[in-house]
Amino acid sequence: MKNMFTDIAIIGGGASGLLCGCAISKRYLKDNKKVSVTIFEKQQRVGRKILSTGNGKCNLTNAYANSKNYHGSFARYVDNLFQRYSPSYVVECFKKIGLLCTEDSNGRVYPLCKQASAVLDVLRFENERNGVELVCDTDVIEIKKSKGLFEIITANGSYQAKSVVIATGGKAAPKLGSDVKIYNTLKKSGHTCKPLSPALCAVPVKSDVIKSLKGVRCDGDVTLLCNDKAVKKESGEIQFTENALSGICVFNLSGYINGGDKNNRYEINIDLLPDFSFTDVKKLLTGRISLYKNEVIENLFVGLFHKRIGLALLKQSGIKTLSDKCSTLSDKNIDRLCENIKSWRFTALPCDSFDNAQVTSGGISGSEIDCNTLESKLVKNLYFCGEVIDIYGDCGGYNLQFAFASALAVGDNI
Repeated sequence: MKNMFTDIAIIGGGASGLLCGCAISKRYLKDNKKVSVTIFEKQQRVGRKILSTGNGKCNLTNAYANSKNYHGSFARYVDNLFQRYSPSYVVECFKKIGLLCTEDSNGRVYPLCKQASAVLDVLRFENERNGVELVCDTDVIEIKKSKGLFEIITANGSYQAKSVVIATGGKAAPKLGSDVKIYNTLKKSGHTCKPLSPALCAVPVKSDVIKSLKGVRCDGDVTLLCNDKAVKKESGEIQFTENALSGICVFNLSGYINGGDKNNRYEINIDLLPDFSFTDVKKLLTGRISLYKNEVIENLFVGLFHKRIGLALLKQSGIKTLSDKCSTLSDKNIDRLCENIKSWRFTALPCDSFDNAQVTSGGISGSEIDCNTLESKLVKNLYFCGEVIDIYGDCGGYNLQFAFASALAVGDNI
């Protein structure tokens, strides 16, 4: 086994690790200091997960990002971090290395060319220009520290480094290179790893009608209930799959369920007409029944909801004979339909698979990391950035904003 040396080792060649390499190398070059920086990546190439973000367009930050969009033990430090490395600061950093960006009406920032590959390319080019070495296809097995130096043990050899940056990401999307071995190494050095669970993913549900809705989409409000108490409310497009609810608004609820107490009872409440009160909905339905009095009940929601949603609502409301005329619907039927339109409940189940999760809930405890420098409070010259930390954001560019902001903070302080 050969021994090699680098001043600074970055473990993980994802979004955070790559920008960290750029920031460190640029800073030392500016100060005319010669420092070797090496990025270790277990995959055959760096940045695979970047290519999958934002449906291939890479939503790299959000102009409105603040602590309200984040969850986990490091979330309380986000506003302080973003005062120095704000979304606009991140956008300017990318502009300086060749990437022009555009912002949509919701504050989501994308490359002007709408290609995630452009984000990866400018990061690679900048690292190469600055002399950062990219060592791919190299799995880091363990990291030890002795006499002020870190020993980085890989399957391909053993490296030594003065400083180490952990940018390995979390457990989400393992096919794109996620790895959890690093957590075991960090635990040996005294760090606490908050329990890992999938976040920003579809929510499996128990329902008699869910299979009939596969492939249907609709807009509405979704509210997560824990033991009948509202926890979080989101709005947007709801997508129905064979056994789950999906869509960005649902993704933003998933972390609470997957990381919550298994003894709790979780439900997702869908409001199909959030701009209407219960009284408004009842008036609407009464008017439709009058208009469609000679039509069969099966056609009651034509022109209002997707046909399969209408049929599911009728079934959920206990209306079994759909061939009867609308005029036969009772006041009790109407009230039950109104309740389901305004409060359609699905029993939510935890998702145990990380395969389709966008991010990881849990990670290295925020209390063990210096919130200004991102250096470990337990091990000198050990730094963290990105998803390996116990923090995750909502959908909409928030997770990459933290990945980049934390990488820049390490770059300025290591």
